[in-house]
Amino acid sequence: MLLFIDNSDSVMSQVIIPISRLYDIWSYGCRININYDSGELVEVEGTYQKKIESLSIVCESEDVVNKLLRQFYKACNNKAGAFYFGTGKD
Repeated sequence: MLLFIDNSDSVMSQVIIPISRLYDIWSYGCRININYDSGELVEVEGTYQKKIESLSIVCESEDVVNKLLRQFYKACNNKAGAFYFGTGKD
């Protein structure tokens, strides 16, 4: 599955992440946070490790967050090919 993520707070307006690179998705209040493997390596104390990137989506309410996460769970269960994370705002 590919995750399409609306990232309007950044220069990159939309990020596409293969679900195999996903580390975790968590929410707090009206915010959904997504951590993923960027595909890059960084040197940490003499060893190279995968670089973890983070994206945040701010929703209008906690109900919207809960609805979006339920839809994502349902898409995973249905083996969907893609899922869109975003607020739907332009």
